[in-house]
Amino acid sequence: MSFPERLRTIDEMADLRNSRALEVGAGDGRPTFQYVMETKSVVGIDTKESAVRSCRAELRAKIQFLCARATALPLPAQKLDVVWL
Repeated sequence: MSFPERLRTIDEMADLRNSRALEVGAGDGRPTFQYVMETKSVVGIDTKESAVRSCRAELRAKIQFLCARATALPLPAQKLDVVWL
């Protein structure tokens, strides 16, 4: 699936407006920045620390990138509206 197709699929499957989202496998954050403006906040996780470190900083107020596994999230108990891989 191409990058534009993936974004279109996410948009069709979930209402991101004002949501608290978790992106599993965020990598360097390139896809995250395409839809972050629709959300209230996004936590992006990836197991590759080098990818998380290289994430762009301009929208860090809305996006938190963490080096973590989906099976052991280092997040406080909170409500998430949308989770995607």
